Amino acid sequence: MPTNGSTGRRDSTEGLASLYDRARVHRDPDQALPFELYVRSYGDASASNRLLQRIADWDAAGRPTGQSLHVKVYPMDTSYAPTGREMVVPKHHTKLVLKWE
Repeated sequence: MPTNGSTGRRDSTEGLASLYDRARVHRDPDQALPFELYVRSYGDASASNRLLQRIADWDAAGRPTGQSLHVKVYPMDTSYAPTGREMVVPKHHTKLVLKWE
């Protein structure tokens, strides 16, 4: 397990995927130097495949930051079809609609 922080998602039927930067501890945060990210999969590979696809989508979109992020929250039973650059993230009781402008 990485010791410098990771993000991941665990579902009852899937494994866990984590994304981390092994060099984070040794890098100056004010420098935008290239670095390698690692994806580690625990169990079913579907979680890591989704994470890798999200990274590729983020890269293809020009690597938008949180400054241009707009979030809408809807009840889970609301039907919503994403448009343009929106992405729907289902949660337990709600769904988040994320859009970068």
